[in-house]
Order: sequence, then C-alpha cells, then structure tokens
Amino acid sequence: MSQTPNPQISYSCVAPDTAPADLCALFAARLAARFESYDVRPQQNAETGALPATLQVLTLTPNRMEAQLHWLSADGPWSSPPMGTLSSGFALPEDKLIRFLDSLIAQIPTP
Repeated sequence: MSQTPNPQISYSCVAPDTAPADLCALFAARLAARFESYDVRPQQNAETGALPATLQVLTLTPNRMEAQLHWLSADGPWSSPPMGTLSSGFALPEDKLIRFLDSLIAQIPTP
C-alpha cells in the first residue's frame, strides 16, 4: 500500500545581501510550522504543482525592515500588505524575526 505524498509548498526569498543570513531558513521553518501537513521545500527542489510562497524584503535600513509575502494557490495570487518591523542595526534578534515572520505567514489564506 503506497502512501500519498504530502502536498508541497515551495519557498523563495528576495532580499538584499544585508538581510539576516538565516532569514530564508527561518521563513521555511515557520511555513512548515504553520502548514504541518505540507512538505516545505526550496523552490529549486520543489515539484511542479507546489504552492509557491515568496518572502520579499522591500526595505532594509539599519532601523527598519519591511517585507511582503506573495502566495499562489488554486484560488489565484495573493499578497500580504507590506509589514514593517523595527530593528537595531541590520540584525534582528531571532525571536523578533520569528514573530515578524509568523505574523506575515498567519495572513496566508489556508490552502
């Protein structure tokens, strides 16, 4: 008896070089936590038909990061309103970055 594979979500990040190094990895981890029944993979390793999620960093200054989330599902494309968070320097503490990503991801319409 073969098991049906979990549906996939492919993710990608569009961010300047000054963005936190672990931003994309944290984004993937938070997507996986939100969509537990999905197989979350980097876009280049995902299969055709995976639901694409893209984190786009719009603004990154020493005291502010603004990002937007783009999502494509069977219902069509969706984008979150741009959201910002204050940072100190270009580094955001990991717990603050996780809260910021979670608040963006929570807006995704459930597939």
